[in-house]
Amino acid sequence: MQLGRRFRRALDRAMCGVAQNPLGFPVVCRDRLRRALVLDRFPYALYFTVDDDQVTVIACFPRASRDPRRWQART
Repeated sequence: MQLGRRFRRALDRAMCGVAQNPLGFPVVCRDRLRRALVLDRFPYALYFTVDDDQVTVIACFPRASRDPRRWQART
């Protein structure tokens, strides 16, 4: 399978996990930004917020490349 497809499938699985249990992921900054790790050999993290019954994805970055404080103004 192509690498791009594998990444997309891993990202889809991470988003399904977030949709099923968004409060089960750790808060990483500002008391509301949460992080889900994209697994299956991809070192990416999905950053999102939860407001009532709505989940908003803010970013998907390689885990080691970004400091969330640099872009936390987006939330």
